[in-house]
Amino acid sequence: FKQKTAYEIYQCDWSSDVCSSDLDGLRRDQFGGTVGGPIVANKLFYFVGYQGTRVDVTPATFFQFVPTAQMLAGDFSAITSPACNAGRTIALRAPFDASNRISPALFSQAAINVAKRLPQTSDPCGRVDFSRKNHNFENLAIGRVDYSMNAKHTMFVRYQLARYVAQPDNDPNNALAYSFSPIEDNVHSIAVGDTYLISANAVSSFRMGINNIDIQKPWVKQFDATDVGIKNIANLMPGFMRVTVTGGFTLGNAGASSSSTPTKSFQLSEDLSLIRGNHQLGYGGSYIRQSVDGSSYINTTGPWTFSGTTTGMGLADFLIGRPASFQQGMRYFLKDRNTYAGLYVQDAWTVSPRLTLNLGLRWEPFIPFTEENGQFSHFDMNQWNAGVRSTTYKNAPMGVIFSGDPGMPGKAAGKRDLAEFAPRLSAAWDINGDGKMTVRSAWGRFYDLPHLWMYLGFALAPPLGSTLLITGPS
Repeated sequence: FKQKTAYEIYQCDWSSDVCSSDLDGLRRDQFGGTVGGPIVANKLFYFVGYQGTRVDVTPATFFQFVPTAQMLAGDFSAITSPACNAGRTIALRAPFDASNRISPALFSQAAINVAKRLPQTSDPCGRVDFSRKNHNFENLAIGRVDYSMNAKHTMFVRYQLARYVAQPDNDPNNALAYSFSPIEDNVHSIAVGDTYLISANAVSSFRMGINNIDIQKPWVKQFDATDVGIKNIANLMPGFMRVTVTGGFTLGNAGASSSSTPTKSFQLSEDLSLIRGNHQLGYGGSYIRQSVDGSSYINTTGPWTFSGTTTGMGLADFLIGRPASFQQGMRYFLKDRNTYAGLYVQDAWTVSPRLTLNLGLRWEPFIPFTEENGQFSHFDMNQWNAGVRSTTYKNAPMGVIFSGDPGMPGKAAGKRDLAEFAPRLSAAWDINGDGKMTVRSAWGRFYDLPHLWMYLGFALAPPLGSTLLITGPS
């Protein structure tokens, strides 16, 4: 391949050097630069960098199937013919007659109102082709200042900004094109460091970090259930409706729903290194506090599902207003908090010129995650067998307890455990003493913590995250 322009790709036959062109629908521009230098000679220095990225993409054509003018007139003979069904004929069930026709008077007015908002097609099978154009940009900026107070003491401050914005693939002329909501991401990160040479054999290193992440996904308003005449519907996302028709079309994808995920973290660490004879001793600790306040409307928006259970064809079920199911839930939300703390001591011991041992011990107490809304729940088989029911939610199934019930650790996901120690041991042996062959071995015990988002499932669970599924609604 030879790239001639940002838009045009040439496919070539190298033996004859003959090329044919085709538009790839992709343009990506990236630019930026860095600059740095002294502010005060030998004392104060700065560094600044920036990178920007702009992407425009028009992916390959998508297609779906919508009601045709013939179908809206009550004639399904074309859509059920072998030409539209891989060589087989579909016989629709009642209320369609033997010729796959029906009186339009039997159609659902809500379905007709939805169909009016879909793109029209002249294809007898109802196929419509369209594209989803995506445009996004990213800005990354970083700045750092280093200060040498004296020969023993240095400091730095670093700030980083990351901003990502993606436009929705919404097309005002085609409701089917809307697949992804707009995205607005902003990340602010600050790091502060202080290094102090206490003596020729002792160094102190202090670090502090702050991260503030705000991820927002608003939604584009099109139309909702009340706009097409469906009554008694809770519209928690006004102007948004989800409909899935098997073998037909999808309206309002889950990826186009709204959500918000602000996340914050604060971190401190101190490391002290000492040299005493043939021992290099290390002491230190760290503290991290994290939080996430997330919410999503993904379960509030339906969807209505038409699978052909009534007539044998999804589009036919859609027009007569007979969905197989309707599902709707509450907006889920979570306020997760987590605290981490750890202390360590280690010794790099040069036993001999050919043997070095590294001994260490880390204390990492388990401080459980907490959820400020008290959404954590727990199932215990023994409580099930004993017939124990929740006192907080008295209609909950047996064996399931919640925050506020006896046996639950308040709003935490588990019980605190302070006796968490992690020893480490390693050795390096220079076999011949010439540095050409070294044998190394190590053993250690380590702890890990799950990310905050891994507790999202609790926010989706009843009662605060309840979802209702109705089979065969009107």
